[in-house]
Amino acid sequence: WLSANRGGRDPAMRKGFPWHAQETWDMQTLEHVRNLSALRKEVEALRRGGFQRIEVNGAKSAYAFMRMLDVDENGIVKADGSAVVVVNADGADACDVNVTLPEKCTAARGVDIRYGSETQAASIQGDDSKTVRIDRVAQRSIAVVTLK
Repeated sequence: WLSANRGGRDPAMRKGFPWHAQETWDMQTLEHVRNLSALRKEVEALRRGGFQRIEVNGAKSAYAFMRMLDVDENGIVKADGSAVVVVNADGADACDVNVTLPEKCTAARGVDIRYGSETQAASIQGDDSKTVRIDRVAQRSIAVVTLK
């Protein structure tokens, strides 16, 4: 069976990785994966804790979720230490987004940009301090912020 399977439309599917030919590697993708791996090691909420999709306003092509470290016995999420990840799937334009933290979440006191374009800014907005604004999420990119 193995000798009969030549890879169909992808004849390279059964080949080994070209470890000996580093000049053929996609170094940009490798560096991106290394940066994301380092970020995951730095931000505890990205390694463990709960996951919840959160509401995005301001961009049709954006998706956001929150990773929470601490939820009390009443189901209240503690914002401090949590991470918000925004994905901009638009291939043409950067976008500004407002994400609304879950109803059962403590107010955020501040925000730190952990990953994303250098031109981004992030802030806490709203009277209830439950809206996180992230400016200039680049096209086909992500932004990661941690809450205080």
